[in-house]
Amino acid sequence: VPLTDSKPLVDGNLDEPCWKNAARTGPLEVAPGEPAKSPTEAFVLRDAEHLYVGVRSGEKVSAEEGVKPPEPLKGLGLIELMIDSNGDKNSYYSIRINPGKGGEIASSYKEHAPPWHDRTWQPELKSASVHGSGGWAVELALPLGIFNKNKTLAAEIGFNLRRVGMPG
Repeated sequence: VPLTDSKPLVDGNLDEPCWKNAARTGPLEVAPGEPAKSPTEAFVLRDAEHLYVGVRSGEKVSAEEGVKPPEPLKGLGLIELMIDSNGDKNSYYSIRINPGKGGEIASSYKEHAPPWHDRTWQPELKSASVHGSGGWAVELALPLGIFNKNKTLAAEIGFNLRRVGMPG
């Protein structure tokens, strides 16, 4: 994940210069490997204190066009991040972002063996989303200090991102 000297403003627009140097997923695919009808791509970068994640679906949303809706928008689905911060392939942090509700976040910590799901892991996270005629975007700042449940932060962390539930 590229290191940035300038923090992005978490406003959902993804228009700061630092995002040009971010790691990119390329368009996410629909299982089993078919392109999505509305292309979605994620961008990731970091500084010494935060991991920044941006996700854009559809056409680029311009800063002038981007709006935070007063009411929830339906049919956008969710973005789910699963982060294995200690590289044990057993535990992970789950962060769900709802672009249709202004970037609303739900989070929890999970372990596979023995099975454990801690819904009390609710760190304060900064997120934002914008919507335009051609698509939507979300932006999220994750303080690295929140990954403290499994006591260690590995030099390399596992990172999975998916778009979930895209009804009509």
